Amino acid sequence: MPIFASPFALLGLLTIPALIAIYLLQRKYRQLRVSSLILWTEPRPPAEGGRNLERLQTPITFLLELIALAMLVLAASGPLVHSAGIARPMVVVLDDSFSMQAGGDSSPRRLAANALLAELKRQRRFSASFVLAGNEPQVLSEDVRSLGEARETLSKWNCTAPSSAIEQATTLALDLGAGRSSVLVLTDTPPAQPPQNGKVQWWSFGEPRTNVGFANAVRTQVDVHERCLLEVKNFSKTPSEVDFMAGLEGNEKPLKALHLKLEPGATHREVLNLPEGSPALKATISADSLTLDDEVMLLPTVRDKLAVRLDIADEKMKALVKRALEATERMRLVENAPKLTITDSAAQADRPEGEWAMQIIAEKDAQSYTGPFITDYNHPLTEGLSFDGVVWGAGKSEGLVGTPVVSAGNIALLADMERLDGGHNIRLRLRPDLSTLQYTMNWPALVWNLVDWRMNEEYGAARPNAVTGEQVEVRVPTNSGGATITFPSGKEESATPSRGLITFTADEHGVYKITAGNNAYSVSANTLNPAESDLTACGNGRWGGWTADDRSGWGYRNFAWLPLLIALAALCLHQSIVMRAGKEVRL
Repeated sequence: MPIFASPFALLGLLTIPALIAIYLLQRKYRQLRVSSLILWTEPRPPAEGGRNLERLQTPITFLLELIALAMLVLAASGPLVHSAGIARPMVVVLDDSFSMQAGGDSSPRRLAANALLAELKRQRRFSASFVLAGNEPQVLSEDVRSLGEARETLSKWNCTAPSSAIEQATTLALDLGAGRSSVLVLTDTPPAQPPQNGKVQWWSFGEPRTNVGFANAVRTQVDVHERCLLEVKNFSKTPSEVDFMAGLEGNEKPLKALHLKLEPGATHREVLNLPEGSPALKATISADSLTLDDEVMLLPTVRDKLAVRLDIADEKMKALVKRALEATERMRLVENAPKLTITDSAAQADRPEGEWAMQIIAEKDAQSYTGPFITDYNHPLTEGLSFDGVVWGAGKSEGLVGTPVVSAGNIALLADMERLDGGHNIRLRLRPDLSTLQYTMNWPALVWNLVDWRMNEEYGAARPNAVTGEQVEVRVPTNSGGATITFPSGKEESATPSRGLITFTADEHGVYKITAGNNAYSVSANTLNPAESDLTACGNGRWGGWTADDRSGWGYRNFAWLPLLIALAALCLHQSIVMRAGKEVRL
């Protein structure tokens, strides 16, 4: 059935009774035979209106006038007819935050999916695009035209993101539809400001629920041991009781088991000191309406001390370097298989693949430099350094292999060269007898930065315990070729290291496995976001609406041109008949 964009224009049909009244009230003339028409200036006077009703005269001109009026009114009303070739465009914004999983079988995610499929089924013809509103909005699928395709797309809607960028996703949806599409937002919380009727509808399927979950979980290194901080919070408005348990992977006996009674908004903090070499720690609380924040897994963060080899012939320089290294408490001296070699020999400065080297150069032709020093403070070696008042003794030549990190004018004092295999060759020009650098805090800080930088460049993840939604970096050997990332769900993705670094977003809760050659690394992603765990602000309802003034872009086609053509044809025929009748009278 057609509909009308401007139904009030149909009031123009009231002109049709007026036209009929004109024809009903016209006078009827009798024919009279006379001998001459000399005294008549108008041989056939036009009919004029009168007070007496006459039998309705229906000449062809009346019918043409009636058709023209009806078609003009119909065109003004804007007739819209469903077009089989045009599908109604829609962009659906899906809240991908983990709070959408609350409630199990009656979760907002399930209710929203069912409501959307029912709406698409009611429309019959549609064209839908889907935008995921996670940490950052992203297009999930475009040009979905069948219920089967819609169900397949919704199966990728996992609701594991730690937060939802609804506003940014709605803006993306409006841009994606180029202003012609209707936008439907599916979420679990009412809008801060209800959308005005027009392009956006907001459907919320949430419900205020009680929930207790982990608000924080941290595992840090303390000397050779580790310490875990676990925070359990009651996000509800009523008191709650849960069972808390924490234990090491592979051990049946838990480290800690408690029954917690938490007042509304209360937080319980538990600190666990782990023995040296402890495996992964798993902590759980009893399940409730939202299970994703009821479990955390914390992998070990302790790394082996950095293997450093000292190959310095000058005993005074060797003593300076050794004291600074020992102050870090993060290294061990080795003779074989070092990760870092510090030497004053040019022959030992170029190391095999995977090793780093710092060459200390004490040139005979040297002088003291008092600054100002040009320092690249974006380099890892210069973090926290300040050379104000420092006297630096070094050679006079300008040439030094590598990119300058610290310079005195054109004289490079510290330079770094990155090799193709990912290793670094660092060159330090230093004459202790002409310098005060080794007597300032800059010297141990420089050595600390070197050790810390090298340890951060070790294979594996610098931060093995992440929060879902974070960018994770895993360093792998440059000669390992490609790598494979196995997600907690079992999904696998191939990754190509860039300069030995693999970067991915941990958007699933659980432990990731990264395999590169014969090496394997693990990263744990825990769901920790108090704003999403708090379900008290959730609600159910629908806000906004889609206006009908743009239905020509929603699967309807405007056929106003057709009645306009009919009206034009009727008026042309009417004019032709009138002109022909006038010619006959003149004859």
